[in-house]
Amino acid sequence: MAFLVPQPIFNASTVSSSDALVCRKPRRLSSFIPSSFRQSTSPAWSNSLRASPLQPRVIRAPLLASASVANPPPPHILISGAPASGKGTQCEYIVNKYGVVHISTGDMLRAAVKNNTALGVEAKSYMDSGSLVPDDLVISMLKERIAEDDCAKKGWLLDGFPRTAVQAEALTEAKILPDAVIVLEVKDDVLLERVVGRRSDPQTGKIYHIKFSPPSDPEVLNRLTQRSDDTEEKARVRLESYYKHARSIADHYESTLRKIDGNRDKADVFSDIASIVDSSMTEKNDDDDDDITPSSPGVKSNTETKSNPDSTVGIPVAEFVRRAEEAYEKGVLTNEDVNWSGQAGVDTPGSSGTSNYSDLGKRLDLALGDTAAFLLFAYIGKASHGDKSLNFGVVQTATPFIVAWLATSPLLGAYTRAATANVAATVKTFAKSWAIAVPMGIGLRGVLTDHVPPAVFAVVTLVSTFAIVGGWRVLYTKIRGDETDEARRGGILDGFNMVSTLLRRW
Repeated sequence: MAFLVPQPIFNASTVSSSDALVCRKPRRLSSFIPSSFRQSTSPAWSNSLRASPLQPRVIRAPLLASASVANPPPPHILISGAPASGKGTQCEYIVNKYGVVHISTGDMLRAAVKNNTALGVEAKSYMDSGSLVPDDLVISMLKERIAEDDCAKKGWLLDGFPRTAVQAEALTEAKILPDAVIVLEVKDDVLLERVVGRRSDPQTGKIYHIKFSPPSDPEVLNRLTQRSDDTEEKARVRLESYYKHARSIADHYESTLRKIDGNRDKADVFSDIASIVDSSMTEKNDDDDDDITPSSPGVKSNTETKSNPDSTVGIPVAEFVRRAEEAYEKGVLTNEDVNWSGQAGVDTPGSSGTSNYSDLGKRLDLALGDTAAFLLFAYIGKASHGDKSLNFGVVQTATPFIVAWLATSPLLGAYTRAATANVAATVKTFAKSWAIAVPMGIGLRGVLTDHVPPAVFAVVTLVSTFAIVGGWRVLYTKIRGDETDEARRGGILDGFNMVSTLLRRW
């Protein structure tokens, strides 16, 4: 058994087929630990941690004793993927193995309408008019559904939702928090083949595939029909829509998201999914109670292992993680032992943001850019009056607006991930913050200068700051935003963000 050790700034999270190491944001070491542990004997702790000089930094971990929790919390799972990625099949497997409640927003909406609930009646008015049901209404229905007894006891599986970063942000704010986010990744040509070959039986409603799962009865085969949106042209449109939001959603759930190769046999895909769910449940149990009480004669207690500090038999997972991280800090494993190769990606903050001041520390590049934009606004104002010198007067003019902006905008979501998910979200979030912060800045400037700013100044300030600061934020989203992919790494904002990350960690 082996798992990777977090580095001070980057950790090796994946090794590609060419053995190139790709660096990602450090995760908790416990996220790499399998869901079950068996008793074994092992050599001394330091020897068990030593890595091969020809491999990435890997711990050859001694196996631990199995332990159980009397009443483990139920799993909360979110599964996502492109159309025809196999979500439906895997959802069936997950429900059969874990007994969770399968929640599809489409089925949920139809059930609410059928049962004539208050939210269902409201949703029906949108559905009847052909309009999309608003996100806040869908989230309210999800909260209502998840609060029911079956979900509380069995856990839940959320299928294909959220579809945008804004929806993901809304789920988090509603405290709908998955333990594991599973993304099925399938090649486009495979997805298109699955969609185009899909057929349905108009009499039974059963779904077939003319290549992979055709009906054995020739009569059924002859009456199969193809859905109007299962053409290649329409499938490509749906794929484009999915990929447009996939990166920002992945960033939102970075700490719990795991990607699965969905090109393989469905049983192999589910094996990986089960491993991820089991690991997330183990970590969840671990967080709830770090001191796990042994539940069988074969499991040794903490007291029994204290006599041998190098023993890993029977110790809780949290203690195992603590020892592993301590061993790295003490130099049991050193950088000289590792043959590094490949690409190091910028360590971007993974949190979606919480609409409070802590978001500023996670989006330093954006905050510094906002500050520079207000300074530019002040300089342009002075230059328009004939003073083109860069002096302290520029700072004096900009300071009230910078203070007002940094005091209010974080509380209005200006530094969350959703704030830069796309241009529309950027403009919407900025406008909300601008409408509060800039008038406050005008008032603060009036207090500091001891006179009421003239109306012309107020109008020019409102228009100018909207254009300059808003334009900067749109540019930021276009260049960087929250849809950064491998092809776009290495830009000037990536480098700036890496420097701010290093300063924050230091």
